[in-house]
Amino acid sequence: MTVAELREFLRRNDIPVAKVPSSRKGKPPVKADFLAYALVLRAEYDAALKRSAEKARRASDSPNIFQSSASPTPVKSSTRDRKSTEKLSVVKEIKPEESEFSRRRLSLVQTPEPSKSGLKAGTPDTNRRKSVGWVSADLFESSPAPKSINKVPQTTSLFQRGNIFAEELKDEPVDMEISPSGTAQEIGNATQEIAQEDEDAMEISVAESSGGDRADDDKMGLDYNDMTLITLKNLLKSENIEIPKRAKKAELIALLRASDMSHMAQEESEKSGLDIAQTLNRNRREKAAKAPIFRMYKRFWMSAILVPCIAVCIALALWLVTSRTLYCSSGEFQQNVSAGFLIEGDGSGCVPCPKNAVCSHGILTCDDGYVQMSGRCVEHRDTTMAAAWIRPKLEKLIKKRWGLKVCGYLNANDDGGMSKNELEECLFGSGSDDDTQRVRVPEWIEKFSESKKKLVFDRAFEALQSNSRVEKIGFHRVRALDPSKPFSCTVIGFLRVFWVEVIGCIGVLIFTLSIAVYVQRRRSLEAMLEQSTREILDILYSQRVESLESNATPPFVIDTHLRDQVFSGIRNVSQRAAFWEQVESRLQLDSRVLRSGPRMIYGVPSFVWEWVASTTPSKKYSPHSSGYNSEH
Repeated sequence: MTVAELREFLRRNDIPVAKVPSSRKGKPPVKADFLAYALVLRAEYDAALKRSAEKARRASDSPNIFQSSASPTPVKSSTRDRKSTEKLSVVKEIKPEESEFSRRRLSLVQTPEPSKSGLKAGTPDTNRRKSVGWVSADLFESSPAPKSINKVPQTTSLFQRGNIFAEELKDEPVDMEISPSGTAQEIGNATQEIAQEDEDAMEISVAESSGGDRADDDKMGLDYNDMTLITLKNLLKSENIEIPKRAKKAELIALLRASDMSHMAQEESEKSGLDIAQTLNRNRREKAAKAPIFRMYKRFWMSAILVPCIAVCIALALWLVTSRTLYCSSGEFQQNVSAGFLIEGDGSGCVPCPKNAVCSHGILTCDDGYVQMSGRCVEHRDTTMAAAWIRPKLEKLIKKRWGLKVCGYLNANDDGGMSKNELEECLFGSGSDDDTQRVRVPEWIEKFSESKKKLVFDRAFEALQSNSRVEKIGFHRVRALDPSKPFSCTVIGFLRVFWVEVIGCIGVLIFTLSIAVYVQRRRSLEAMLEQSTREILDILYSQRVESLESNATPPFVIDTHLRDQVFSGIRNVSQRAAFWEQVESRLQLDSRVLRSGPRMIYGVPSFVWEWVASTTPSKKYSPHSSGYNSEH
């Protein structure tokens, strides 16, 4: 399996690549590191799977196949020993080939002397290793050597909630055979086999995909199962592998075997690199042997393709040169081409020069505003479009000039027409002396050269002369038949024709407006008089009520004082007197008030107004609340 496939495996299981440890400090992990990390993950997964199966089996009250009455057990055992005897042992053996790093490791291994404390005579050596997961050899008749549990410490347990191996363990049956993903040739992963459960015992073996057993470790001289914890830690330190705190012997063994697999994979990758290099060299030599033949065929086909193409190009160039049309010059001498030399002749070998063109040395050059097409010069598209845009502008100018003549704004000697020069001045000049203004020409026409502008104007003037609504006056003068009159001239002409109707309409309009103004003023006057009358009644009523409450207040109001109080906003004395007369006529019709006099007030005889109707002291009373109507 390649590094890319290993990366895809980690990505598919949501494992970041940064978690893969590297055997080279400060450098990214290589294929061997990925392979070792995958083996470690698989070992912990299988160990957890076996522990789960053992727990399920103990819950079913079935006899424990790992308990043997013949196996001696120490009288005093530690808590760690009791826990180890309850665990299911899963065997994991890795068969590395003998290499240089394994021989170096043998130099660091010292065979420890077994401690005699806690051992009895006749007790197997495996009894002292129960604390790290050892199982007595007599329980497995087919197994030549004791097996151990491989546990690899992890900073974060792989079997917590949400981990990929935990989900897989939860969904997988207990008694189903588990096979690691991938083949042994691709990833070199160790496969584990779970044997079927018998009535008497269960045999569990985890072996490398290539097969093997304890004899492979003996062949290398590295039997991690017979080493002590101190020796295992020394080996890990020599490999610069970090040792977890409180790590068990099985965990240290798993780390060492993973390191062995990493070294083996690295050696295999180096060997495969050499094989690839040899294969590439062999392929290169084969290609080099075939290259002359390929180059020969390549040169043949290139020659077969290029030679006809070059021949066709040469023939086409010769045909274009020999078949070129020769145009006669407009001078005294004409040129003829014979055998590649220019000679003097009568022009029988050349084509006459077309209109709107200049011919020299047999070459045709069209004038500005023309383009060559089929041996002649035709007007360019821009020239035609510009002439079509200018023609209606010229027609509008001559119509406006004739309208001024009809309205009488021009001299009597003026015929109302415009010459060609006058039209050109209005179009491309600064303007004329009369009322006509210069036509605003678009920018794309302004960019034309003077000769091209002249050509455009000539074409537009010719089109204008061909119009049936335009009259020709001489050779270069035109006049419109339909005048375009100014607005003032149009109004005057209308009034001259329809003056009676216009005067009648104006009279009717004035009469209607007068009636409307009179009605509006009359309504305003009536409203003002009505408001003034009500105000006077309120004043008289209030004066009467105050006189009843206080004897010092007279019950009447002098008429002149009343007038000045109500009409104080009117400055005109005569207008104020006219309004007061109309108000007095309204008050005299009201029986609730009375005008009396003259009375001597402050030595002056005066007429007075007073409220003579009854009042109600217990209730607010006013002329408005009593339903007073001035028209009553």
